Amino acid sequence: RHSRAPWACSQRRHSRACQHACQSSYVSPRAHTMQRAFSARPFRASRAAVEELRALQPLWNSLYDRVGRDHRFLRHALAESARHCEWEARQLAVHAHVHERASEKPQLLLPNSVYLPAEGGSWVHTVGNVQAGEPYQLQLVHSLQSEEHAEVCGGPLDAVCDAISTAARLVHPRRPTVAVLSKPAHKLALRTRADVRGVGAKLQRDHGVAEVLYVSMADLAAARVDAAGELRLGGTSLSLIYSRFDFSHPSGAFHEEVGGGGGGGGEAW
Repeated sequence: RHSRAPWACSQRRHSRACQHACQSSYVSPRAHTMQRAFSARPFRASRAAVEELRALQPLWNSLYDRVGRDHRFLRHALAESARHCEWEARQLAVHAHVHERASEKPQLLLPNSVYLPAEGGSWVHTVGNVQAGEPYQLQLVHSLQSEEHAEVCGGPLDAVCDAISTAARLVHPRRPTVAVLSKPAHKLALRTRADVRGVGAKLQRDHGVAEVLYVSMADLAAARVDAAGELRLGGTSLSLIYSRFDFSHPSGAFHEEVGGGGGGGGEAW
């Protein structure tokens, strides 16, 4: 699949533990928008460089996982910002409530790692998170570049959907069901809403996922674990929860959810 010097999409993803990207971002000082720049052509990287970055991803996974489970560390590191930000304080309070149960739950990390090339053949890791970025939107760029150039590495959407569907089938081989966790649709950023819907449609159309629910925190609050160990929301057994909560909070305040499913089966978009 890779030649000696394959093209890599301007933003790359690899399935399961290995997903890498090259991306530059610019925040305009005169507008509340972030512009993600894509190169007109895919970035050319050697197989050795791609494999070197891929080998780093398990280390990033371990770092994200250990930090996310260490409430004492997070409370200390974020204490100052939590005193000035209602959102941050609320997030820490929720983490204090749920972190002890986290060790009981398997986790699938879908990192969005952004690397920029530096002098001397090295790379700089600029951004990282565990929600896989925005694979549906990036796929549009990848599809264009794949049509115009040969030997472009695999795209982000298939990689993310393959990881999600494979993990869901480990729980329910015959009827995998994925719940996509986000804010209620009317509060979700348009770019995130489009991306979430695109991932859900791809899971059902091409990756054998029987059902995709779009749920809010209010919906999940009504979910229960039954006597057989199934996580059930209404009459549906959930195989996997894909978190795309859209953490943007430009005002620095926590916006309470209103409405929502209130214990229903998820929101119809």
